[in-house]
Parts: sequence; structure tokens; C-alpha cells
Amino acid sequence: MKITSIIGARPQFIKCAPLSRELRKAHQEILIHTGHHYDHDMSDIFFEELNIPKPDYNLGIGSGNHGVQTGKMLTEIEKIVLKEKPDLVLVYGGIQKEAYMLGVPCITLRENTEWMETLEGG
Repeated sequence: MKITSIIGARPQFIKCAPLSRELRKAHQEILIHTGHHYDHDMSDIFFEELNIPKPDYNLGIGSGNHGVQTGKMLTEIEKIVLKEKPDLVLVYGGIQKEAYMLGVPCITLRENTEWMETLEGG
């Protein structure tokens, strides 16, 4: 199965680390980093310390208002999903921005993805 995981902030990095390792044992994972958290202390250190695979795509969204960030994510994630054609899109919950991330697959990938899941803590 081809799975696209979308992450972008510290809570998601922590949730992604163990699941990504397990997914890659039996599936092809395409890792997309939105770039919401982008400096060393808020992003890179988590990839290093938690042994998260290097993202296949880094959108470099960075700072900005919600509309700008959401627009960039819609555009870039749609391009990637149309190219990669995943069977599953996995979005990790955790902070306010994830409401926008959750909307991305629902809006743009509905006809191009078999199903979409959200992973919450607990």
C-alpha cells in the first residue's frame, strides 16, 4: 500500500516517528513536511533525535496568516498527491493548524485517494 503522511509541527513529528518506522516495514510511505515548523529547534532536531526519515517533500510553508498557509498547502499537497497517487493519506492531529491540514485531503484528494485517516494521541 502507498501511504502519504502529512506532518508539519512538533506534535506531529512525535506521533509520526514510531508509526513511520512501522509503516515502512510493509508499505511505501511518502512523507510530506509542510514546513510549518521549520527551524532546527522546532523541526530538524526532532527528525534527528527521533530518527524520522527525511521527508520526500518539504513544502516550506513557513510563517504567515492562515489563508496564505492553507492556500500554499492546498496547491502543493494536491500536486504531490496527483503525482504519487497514494492509497491512503494520513494526517496527524495536535494543534490548531491541523484543522486546515485535515481539510486539504478532504477537499482536494477526495476523488484521488481511496481513504484518509487522522491520527490523534491517546
